[in-house]
Amino acid sequence: MQALPMSVADGPDYEHPDPGPHQLTLRRGTAVSFALGTNTASGTVYMNTGLSVTLPGRSSPIKVSVRTAASAFARSPIHLMATAFVAGSTGPPTG
Repeated sequence: MQALPMSVADGPDYEHPDPGPHQLTLRRGTAVSFALGTNTASGTVYMNTGLSVTLPGRSSPIKVSVRTAASAFARSPIHLMATAFVAGSTGPPTG
Protein backbone atom coordinates (compact mmCIF):
# COMPACT_ATOMS: atom_id res chain seq x y z
CA MET A 1 0.00 0.00 0.00
CA GLN A 2 1.30 3.43 -0.92
CA ALA A 3 0.12 6.98 -0.31
CA LEU A 4 -0.65 8.76 -3.59
CA PRO A 5 -0.77 12.50 -4.33
CA MET A 6 -4.37 13.73 -4.41
CA SER A 7 -6.18 16.98 -4.97
CA VAL A 8 -9.58 17.30 -3.32
CA ALA A 9 -12.26 19.81 -4.28
CA ASP A 10 -15.30 20.46 -2.11
CA GLY A 11 -18.54 20.34 -4.04
CA PRO A 12 -20.82 18.17 -6.13
CA ASP A 13 -19.82 15.29 -8.34
CA TYR A 14 -21.58 14.13 -11.50
CA GLU A 15 -24.08 12.10 -9.47
CA HIS A 16 -24.48 13.82 -6.08
CA PRO A 17 -25.37 17.47 -5.44
CA ASP A 18 -23.46 19.00 -2.56
CA PRO A 19 -25.60 20.09 0.41
CA GLY A 20 -22.93 22.69 1.21
CA PRO A 21 -21.51 23.58 4.59
CA HIS A 22 -24.03 23.09 7.38
CA GLN A 23 -24.04 22.14 11.04
CA LEU A 24 -24.84 18.53 11.95
CA THR A 25 -25.89 17.70 15.50
CA LEU A 26 -25.47 13.98 16.06
CA ARG A 27 -26.17 11.56 18.85
CA ARG A 28 -23.47 9.08 19.80
CA GLY A 29 -23.48 6.21 17.32
CA THR A 30 -25.22 8.16 14.54
CA ALA A 31 -23.76 7.56 11.08
CA VAL A 32 -22.57 10.33 8.77
CA SER A 33 -21.56 9.95 5.15
CA PHE A 34 -20.43 11.88 2.10
CA ALA A 35 -19.99 11.21 -1.61
CA LEU A 36 -16.73 11.03 -3.54
CA GLY A 37 -16.49 11.69 -7.24
CA THR A 38 -13.48 10.59 -9.28
CA ASN A 39 -12.20 10.16 -12.80
CA THR A 40 -11.64 6.61 -14.08
CA ALA A 41 -11.47 7.37 -17.81
CA SER A 42 -7.88 8.48 -18.29
CA GLY A 43 -4.45 7.42 -17.15
CA THR A 44 -3.64 4.64 -14.70
CA VAL A 45 -6.50 3.42 -12.49
CA TYR A 46 -5.75 3.12 -8.76
CA MET A 47 -7.90 1.69 -5.97
CA ASN A 48 -8.27 4.17 -3.10
CA THR A 49 -8.78 2.35 0.19
CA GLY A 50 -8.57 5.13 2.74
CA LEU A 51 -8.69 8.85 3.37
CA SER A 52 -7.84 11.05 6.34
CA VAL A 53 -10.44 13.68 7.22
CA THR A 54 -9.86 16.49 9.70
CA LEU A 55 -13.07 17.98 11.11
CA PRO A 56 -13.38 21.65 12.09
CA GLY A 57 -12.12 22.22 15.60
CA ARG A 58 -10.06 19.00 15.61
CA SER A 59 -6.30 18.80 15.24
CA SER A 60 -5.98 15.11 14.45
CA PRO A 61 -7.45 13.44 11.36
CA ILE A 62 -9.98 10.62 11.36
CA LYS A 63 -9.09 7.70 9.11
CA VAL A 64 -11.97 6.74 6.82
CA SER A 65 -12.09 3.46 4.93
CA VAL A 66 -13.22 3.85 1.33
CA ARG A 67 -13.07 1.65 -1.73
CA THR A 68 -13.22 3.68 -4.91
CA ALA A 69 -11.30 3.54 -8.16
CA ALA A 70 -9.72 6.72 -9.55
CA SER A 71 -7.28 7.43 -12.34
CA ALA A 72 -4.52 9.90 -13.14
CA PHE A 73 -1.74 10.33 -15.64
CA ALA A 74 1.86 9.74 -14.52
CA ARG A 75 3.20 12.39 -12.12
CA SER A 76 -0.26 13.97 -11.79
CA PRO A 77 -2.41 13.98 -8.65
CA ILE A 78 -5.57 11.91 -8.45
CA HIS A 79 -8.54 14.31 -8.42
CA LEU A 80 -11.40 13.68 -5.97
CA MET A 81 -14.57 15.68 -5.46
CA ALA A 82 -16.05 15.42 -1.95
CA THR A 83 -19.48 16.57 -0.80
CA ALA A 84 -20.25 17.86 2.66
CA PHE A 85 -21.19 15.32 5.32
CA VAL A 86 -24.86 14.40 5.71
CA ALA A 87 -26.59 12.44 8.45
CA GLY A 88 -27.12 8.75 7.67
CA SER A 89 -25.09 6.10 5.91
CA THR A 90 -26.17 6.58 2.27
CA GLY A 91 -24.60 9.94 1.40
CA PRO A 92 -26.37 12.85 -0.26
CA PRO A 93 -29.27 11.89 -2.55
CA THR A 94 -28.43 11.49 -6.22
CA GLY A 95 -29.38 14.40 -8.44
